[in-house]
Amino acid sequence: MTTGEPARPRRVTWPEVHHKALRAAGYLVGTAAPGVQHGDAVAVLAGDPALIAPAVQGVWLAGGSVTMLHQPTHRADLASWAADTIRVLSMIDAKLVLLGPPFDQLAPLLDQRGISYLMLADL
Repeated sequence: MTTGEPARPRRVTWPEVHHKALRAAGYLVGTAAPGVQHGDAVAVLAGDPALIAPAVQGVWLAGGSVTMLHQPTHRADLASWAADTIRVLSMIDAKLVLLGPPFDQLAPLLDQRGISYLMLADL
């Protein structure tokens, strides 16, 4: 998998992605609170495919389902977007949100609402 900017590509093999996914699955099942169980909905809000791919695979390996959350456009009203995102989390009954750059700043809002989340970098 090749990600990054054209002048600075990052290459990772699929076996490397899978190895990271296995570690992520173990963390999601055994270490992370609240812990992902079979059938749990997990939402992902991130922009870096190099972080997203192993996280999504990890959720699947842990038995969860994944919903990729809609990212705001440049013209979006961020307050409305954040409120819509919270509604979607409720609609899909997300047990956990995986946050990654550039959306890390959503963490305080999730804390306010009592919504469980993990940072992708912590997987």
